[in-house]
Amino acid sequence: MDKGTEQPQVSKEQIEGEVEKRKILSLVEKYKDKLGTFEVVPVGNAGFLLQSERHKPLAGNDWFMFDYDDTLVGTTAVKDKRLDLYKDYAKSLGINAADEDLERIMDKTDEFSRWENEAKGEAAYHANNHMSALDWATNELRDAGERKNNGEDVVMEDEVVRIEQTLNRIKAEIKGEGLAEPSDPFYFRANDRKMILKGKIPWSKDIENIFMQTTINPPYYEEALHAASDIDQHEDSILRVNTGVFTHGEPYYQLLKVFELLEKNPDLPLSQIWLAKVPKGSFIEEFVRTRATQQTKLDYLPPLGEIDKNSQEASISNSSGHPLGQHPHVIVMVDDSPTELNSILKANPYLSENTGASFVVVRSRRSSTKEGEKEWEIKTLFGEVDFRSGALAGKDVVKILQINRYLSLKSKLGEDDPRVKAIGDNLHMLGVSETELQSVA
Repeated sequence: MDKGTEQPQVSKEQIEGEVEKRKILSLVEKYKDKLGTFEVVPVGNAGFLLQSERHKPLAGNDWFMFDYDDTLVGTTAVKDKRLDLYKDYAKSLGINAADEDLERIMDKTDEFSRWENEAKGEAAYHANNHMSALDWATNELRDAGERKNNGEDVVMEDEVVRIEQTLNRIKAEIKGEGLAEPSDPFYFRANDRKMILKGKIPWSKDIENIFMQTTINPPYYEEALHAASDIDQHEDSILRVNTGVFTHGEPYYQLLKVFELLEKNPDLPLSQIWLAKVPKGSFIEEFVRTRATQQTKLDYLPPLGEIDKNSQEASISNSSGHPLGQHPHVIVMVDDSPTELNSILKANPYLSENTGASFVVVRSRRSSTKEGEKEWEIKTLFGEVDFRSGALAGKDVVKILQINRYLSLKSKLGEDDPRVKAIGDNLHMLGVSETELQSVA
């Protein structure tokens, strides 16, 4: 072959990235009529950036980013409801299994769906794989029940153990330790470790409905959603801030959940969605290296001559720049996970050397989440939004987040900077006195 006609080698990561991007684009197309268009930009192999055409961010301004799972919605709390719905479904099929056995099936198929933990060291949850494994396991229990009714000596507890052992063996294929059998309902492809289904129908509509009612549409945390909607008091002003969601997990599944949230909460003014496949701090650094945000279209401030000279806005310079760019700006991150917050904080030294951005992290803490009772070594006066008492409203959350933004920007630009003064004025509107501002500085 003529060397001049040789095609460049395409890596496995590039192929996987293209497949993932096509899945993301198909989801964007599906929700386009309801949510408008979103730009989709890969962030290396670390995930994706999506930007809303309806809510373009204002260039150069600060950001409030909200985690999705257990911060905006009750992901952990919904698992009990999912289990209850599944038990009802199993009973409707005539499956005469103990509740404890059905719970074991749900837990085992959930664990199975997180097979990428062993492949890449990531805690990626694959809802599609969970539904497929759960549907197969349910059918196995139903078939066992029918054999028992026909007089065979079938012990349902033994069937549950057999299902668990089968899933363990199939999952072991990822490490090259499991041996596939002809009767297996799915297997892991050797070249890319993706789960391949043998059947034409991946799962039943009933199983899908259980997940749509729970895992994909969990209950909302109203105070957090109100804060995300009301965080900006300058929606039509050059002072407005930008709002986004920053989530970690399997990109398609995470985006599906965010889109469902947006569909039911149209007043949530999200400008960007960051879908991280890696720890969030690593995603941030890849964000900077790939300059992914520079590929998006932003709103820009009007020329100063078009601004009322007597307004507060006239004293603020005509800023520009993308998030994580070179201009000074603050990104306040709200997350329930101490692990993710630590990974974000670790990215700040890299940001200070390569950008004008800095992250301020605020922990969201609830008694109903898996992270709620974990201790965190970071202790600051306004570094936590503690919902465990049930006394916080959306306006209280807004106040805490805006104070964090104020303190960070003040440390970067000084208290006489017009932007810092504007945030201080906004805090006064929220009921924070000048004395209180001085006390937290």
